[in-house]
Amino acid sequence: KNGNMWFGTKAGATRFNLQSGEFRNFTENDGLGGNHIYRIFKDSKGLLWIGALGGNLCMYDGNSFKKFDENDGLKQKFILCINEDKTGNIWFGCYGGGLFKYDGKTFTSYTTKQGLKTESPFSILVDNNNNIWIGDNRGIDKFDTKQNRFYHYGKAEGFLGVECNPNAACIDKQGCLWFGTIMGAVRFNPAEETPNPFPPLTKIYGLKIHLKDTLFPADAVFRYNENNLTFKFIGISLTNSDKIKYEYSLEGFDHGWIPAKAVQEATYTNLPAGDYTFRVRSYNNNGVCSEPASYMFKVKPPFWQTALFYVFMGLA
Repeated sequence: KNGNMWFGTKAGATRFNLQSGEFRNFTENDGLGGNHIYRIFKDSKGLLWIGALGGNLCMYDGNSFKKFDENDGLKQKFILCINEDKTGNIWFGCYGGGLFKYDGKTFTSYTTKQGLKTESPFSILVDNNNNIWIGDNRGIDKFDTKQNRFYHYGKAEGFLGVECNPNAACIDKQGCLWFGTIMGAVRFNPAEETPNPFPPLTKIYGLKIHLKDTLFPADAVFRYNENNLTFKFIGISLTNSDKIKYEYSLEGFDHGWIPAKAVQEATYTNLPAGDYTFRVRSYNNNGVCSEPASYMFKVKPPFWQTALFYVFMGLA
């Protein structure tokens, strides 16, 4: 904010005063979080955020350095990239540690458990709609801050750069995103992105008993020794069909829906006698859910568990 230029080096952070021509080097002895500086970012308040490899994240207000560590909620010591969104949150990409958001008070962690494709973000951009774009070694991830959800862009979505290079990313005056990759520079215009609003068509098309393909029984009734069932299903979508995910539930057995996965089979073993309804629904590449497909069936008890057998035993 004072017009100085800052350089990250393997021996600390160096400040160059353009007016005096003086260089000043800062190291851990001055309060810096580490000496191997990988990223320096100036936020909208003029504060400098300095990420080090093998050291602590720190913030410089022009007078002193403030370190952030596990006591503040940030355990990572390999900060690769830093950026700020439209609401003032600071985002950090950590090698092997995923993505972090700092709202001025607390750090929020995002990893593969929340939908991030890899644990090592290489670059971070913020578009005009306040979406967070993360370049990594598998393509690009977009974090929709309104939906609180990640979307991945790889070869199937048209990203042919394969792998992004660290901090080789910027946004131009037209709002286009640029990523430097191992296959050249890739430009993407978020305004031209067209979501897929059409839900898949979901069908239950196959059945296995004891892992062997068979036909659905005409009366939807299974004997007691036919209680190892596998249902095969499919969701049909004409856009990125390999991105379809499925949720399923067996009423009378499951407690709610099984979380969405890319698998197209559901296996249930040793089902007790009773009435069941198997339901499955699919999600397209934009998360639009289909109407569930269902199949009602019954598993008969063995003869020694029937009322007639109990009556006979009682008489005997």
